[in-house]
Amino acid sequence: MDLRPFCYRCQSREHVTRDHPLDPLEPTLFAEPYDGRVPAVDQETSRASARSLEPTVGSMRADVFDLFARSPRGLTDDEIEVALDMRHQTASARRRELAIARLVADTGARRKTRSGRSAIVWMLA
Repeated sequence: MDLRPFCYRCQSREHVTRDHPLDPLEPTLFAEPYDGRVPAVDQETSRASARSLEPTVGSMRADVFDLFARSPRGLTDDEIEVALDMRHQTASARRRELAIARLVADTGARRKTRSGRSAIVWMLA
């Protein structure tokens, strides 16, 4: 598996430079574009974890999508965590899957999280 970054502009792994950046939605830990399955690196513990999520990940992703549909001001990952009582890793992973699928997009706006840090506001694309 070739894990070098993939430039979507050139359709090549050879030309990733400042002039030819990575597609911002490309999952950089994985060689191929996102296919809808729970991501896992090639380690037994990661594969086991991914397999354990398969039965529920679709419904969790749907829950996040439905929350976006009810949120005209958009959402930060932190707001998703609070609204759906999800851990950060789960909420951000499900939102990222929606972003990779181009169902949600960065609005350019930022809002403060519970910790006071600035966070991206995402909306349905």
